[in-house]
Amino acid sequence: MSIYERQGERSRYLLTAERLLSLPRKEPRSAAFFSKLARMYSQVDPARAKSLWERAAAAPSEPSVPRLAPQPVAAAAPVGAEELESLQARLDAEPQNLDLLRRLADVHALDEARWPQATALYTRLLQCAPEDVEVLRLLARLHGQQGDAERAYCYYACLLCVVAQDSEASRFVASCRAARGSALPASQHLTPQAYGKLLAQVAVAEQSGPLEELLAPLARYAELAHPANALRDGELQRQSLVPADAPRLQALRPILALQSHPTARLPLRLWGAPRACEVHLGAAAPTLLLGRTLLAEETDQGSVPAGLFSLARAVELYRSGHTLCARLPAAELGALAAALCQALGALPPEAAASAALGPQGEQWATRLAPLLSSHIRQSMAPKAHAYVAQAAQLDVAGWAQAALFTANRLAMLLCCDVQEATSTLAESPPPRRLDRAAAAQLLRAQCLDLLRFAQSDTYFALRDSLGLQLPRSR
Repeated sequence: MSIYERQGERSRYLLTAERLLSLPRKEPRSAAFFSKLARMYSQVDPARAKSLWERAAAAPSEPSVPRLAPQPVAAAAPVGAEELESLQARLDAEPQNLDLLRRLADVHALDEARWPQATALYTRLLQCAPEDVEVLRLLARLHGQQGDAERAYCYYACLLCVVAQDSEASRFVASCRAARGSALPASQHLTPQAYGKLLAQVAVAEQSGPLEELLAPLARYAELAHPANALRDGELQRQSLVPADAPRLQALRPILALQSHPTARLPLRLWGAPRACEVHLGAAAPTLLLGRTLLAEETDQGSVPAGLFSLARAVELYRSGHTLCARLPAAELGALAAALCQALGALPPEAAASAALGPQGEQWATRLAPLLSSHIRQSMAPKAHAYVAQAAQLDVAGWAQAALFTANRLAMLLCCDVQEATSTLAESPPPRRLDRAAAAQLLRAQCLDLLRFAQSDTYFALRDSLGLQLPRSR
């Protein structure tokens, strides 16, 4: 059969294959055998090809390696070389024509030798519509049938973000999670220096600018001025203190150790929300609240990485000085920035109105002023003046959202897949100081950013550099 395949003698290949199928056999034929035969039949006998695809899907898979059950990758009719060239020429003339792009991708997908071209075209389609169910499924199948379990896993996880109960995606993702394991945080292999480089690669560009330069270095003072408590201090005291010898706590240490200053010194308390974690900015010392699932002795394997996502996210937001970005609406963040400027002596009286300080901002400035030393005032004055000069043009909401995006991306990369990350965000308590519509809009934006990031070349390259990629299927 190999000789017939190399020589292009399709009819002899198919005849020999059918004879093999008619012979009795103790061991069942592999899925790879049926899928290869189905592809050979796809251009001469579609009905026979369909029946072989069904047999391939039912064939046993290798238990140690997650592998896609073979499926048809396109439903287009085959075309000749001239029509293929014509389609390519039309697409070159109209690169934004998505219908042409999809048509050409489907045609390439019919020929195994042109699967790389099909993959590139489907990826371009996905950049325009990251939630396109058909394109996600086709990309997952293409990568899976080429043995690339890593990318198939990612695209199926993206598909589950859109269609949560999709059976095909659920089966494959479940097998990949089993191969991945539950005690997985990549942070245990990272030094603080490597963590910093990783953070720079996932950071969202909109996060940089005058707001970041002003608020991030002064985050601890800003949190004192506006705690935005998740729980009242009296309620916090009734939460269970995490025992230092808790076995599950050891799995969390790598994430906490990366941010040795200041989160490693935060007291830890158990919180009622199963997967959610956040830093409580109370009147006393800040406290890291851990969802109870993280410390459960017996728990579903899949829930541990999802819970670690919440932990890594909360820790990164606090470490980088962005905890308040997840708690306050843009108007209050702007007023807080103006209060810092006034406390630093960088906000002249005539600029107070245009800086949206407001009565509450005046109170925050009064509380902040005694906390800022002369050294801090001197070093931060240029940044405060830069903020005041541009305050009217700055997008505070965009900056805060970008800070959340960065923390989400980092946490997902270290701890879990995109479906686990987005579902954990959806199940977490919404910010108390945001109204329902604003909270829903923020959640939607975060999930969409994670979806786009999980489909990017940067994401796959970083997973490879961290040693997180799944082995190729045989």
